[in-house]
Amino acid sequence: MTIGQVTLYGKCFVETGTNTLYGEVLMRTTDDGALALSTDDIYDGDPEFLNTTTPEDARRFNATNTLNNTAGATVDATISIAGPDGNGAHLVSAIWAKHGTIPQNSALVTATDQCEFSLSGEKYLIQ
Repeated sequence: MTIGQVTLYGKCFVETGTNTLYGEVLMRTTDDGALALSTDDIYDGDPEFLNTTTPEDARRFNATNTLNNTAGATVDATISIAGPDGNGAHLVSAIWAKHGTIPQNSALVTATDQCEFSLSGEKYLIQ
């Protein structure tokens, strides 16, 4: 999802050393000086703006993880962003993750390892 100069995206990966599946919502900006606040991270002003050079592992704004043969979720994480161009949003994020095989019936059945991401909310423009 792109809102002005800020893009939110999902990442799903297995860390092989721990055999743990991670689902993350991350942000990036095309111009320095974005503001961002969530239940997992915060960039609220100098010197902590979200910039084009902010490392990816520091741009995580919602995350969940699950061990092999289990499922997990993080729901109702709030995210607020404001790009340098004045475009912003207040969002609610949810992540569902499934790693390996789950013996019970589950809505997360289309792949062995998978994440599903949800964002809802409203956009605004600072004037």
